[in-house]
Amino acid sequence: VLDAATRRNLELIRTIRNERKHGSLLWVLDRTKTAAGGRLLKRWLEQPLLEPAAIEARQDAVEELVRDFALLDDAGGLLKEAADLERLLSRVHCAGANARDLWVGGVRAFEEQSEALETLRTRVGGTDETLSAAIVAARRATDEFAGWLRAEAPKKTGPSGIGREQY
Repeated sequence: VLDAATRRNLELIRTIRNERKHGSLLWVLDRTKTAAGGRLLKRWLEQPLLEPAAIEARQDAVEELVRDFALLDDAGGLLKEAADLERLLSRVHCAGANARDLWVGGVRAFEEQSEALETLRTRVGGTDETLSAAIVAARRATDEFAGWLRAEAPKKTGPSGIGREQY
């Protein structure tokens, strides 16, 4: 684990001279197509994996995408169309969204993401176990949360007017 001074001197996220992304390692590596992808890459640079098995699994998944350009292109297209769930949840957390944004937008976004993940899983097939397992786990979590949102939406019983009493 690197301390703050070392991370700053390595210019991982921004340069020392002008505190801008341009010229940093993030700027060199960032070929992401979505805002969510850019945030994920930044998070990976700021909080790198430490366990060798996790590092190797990520390397294997990246290798599969690099080796199969058509798969990478398909994945990029699907991700561009997917809703930015992190941004939606952030808006809700910061009170920048209302109940309708959460329920309607959330259910739709999670359902769209689930469909995109299924398309990607089918496209990946059995070529890379780690990548396939990650897609299956992400789809399962997406479906579970979408199901929860659908089940909770009509209740409107809590103080906020949505969900259960404790919400």
